Amino acid sequence: MVRHFIFGACFALSLFGTAQACGFHNYAPRPSMVEQLLSSDHILLARQSETNPFRYTPVKALKGPIDGVELPQLVDSVTRRKLAVSESDSVLFFLDPETGNWKRLAYVDSAMHPIVDEIMQNHASWRLGGDFERFQLFADMIDHPNRQVRNLALRELDQADYSVLRELSFSLNVKGITSDIGPVQERELEPIRVLLLGLSTQETAQSFVKQGLNHNRRATGPVFGAYATAFVEAGKKDAVTNLVETYLDDPSLSMTNRELLIEALALHRLSGDLSLGMEILSALEHALSQNPELAPAAARQFGARHDWALRHVLSGALHSGVQLSEADVRDVTDYLAIAGQSIDPLQ
Repeated sequence: MVRHFIFGACFALSLFGTAQACGFHNYAPRPSMVEQLLSSDHILLARQSETNPFRYTPVKALKGPIDGVELPQLVDSVTRRKLAVSESDSVLFFLDPETGNWKRLAYVDSAMHPIVDEIMQNHASWRLGGDFERFQLFADMIDHPNRQVRNLALRELDQADYSVLRELSFSLNVKGITSDIGPVQERELEPIRVLLLGLSTQETAQSFVKQGLNHNRRATGPVFGAYATAFVEAGKKDAVTNLVETYLDDPSLSMTNRELLIEALALHRLSGDLSLGMEILSALEHALSQNPELAPAAARQFGARHDWALRHVLSGALHSGVQLSEADVRDVTDYLAIAGQSIDPLQ
């Protein structure tokens, strides 16, 4: 599945078809519960054994047989107490096809039971696609009263391509979302929360995004890129100008974060809004003419999305006399070589 926010993936192919390694950022969320369930043909629910409360025993097969299945995990004290209180609760396990080992996925209580049932009913069809229906299901849960369900929904939406994310219908509790941004234990889900805020039309959400962009300009990791993407989503053409003039043209900003800004702009070039796409192109052409050291970042990010509209300005940057590493020169020349055989539909 294509990630909604690549954060520095390489376009990787040269004219000669050879892969080119690139470890830049590589933001990728860990596999969600649905992703892991879709990968497996052996899924079950378990409870503690009646003869040994420290061991699990399968009680229901959701996919594949359970005869002869032995689960190696021990039942921890917290789970034992919870299972003792509710006889209808259980624990979800799946057989990891990569390792051949059974892995625990989630504690299944009354809030989680209908969600697991829905996933299993759609297991076969979701394997073949159906991304929009799958992600809309979880978009409907982002304001669920149960925190476990809310976080499950966010982890699932974090798997969605950004183009899918933009088309989903959802009701966003801005106060609830923003209150969960900041705590260390919630850091992993901060990018998807920020992207959702950018998609909200509420003024409080847009104000939070604008402040967050400035506050995180020295931050490391993918969150600055999420704020940049959300900022452009909310502010459109005016936001593009602001982003370039205030942040991208700032030489004191780390090259890592400047590339995240270019990535956000490259992502929005794919939005289908031709007017916004042309504004992004114009702003970047000006920025690159003034800051040719940004050429490798632009080549990587636009090349990753097969967008060849920067070929003229990148050619000029390459011959401007700017000092670039051998790897950076190769990224730009590869982009130019492929761009020479392509026609940009947004140009």
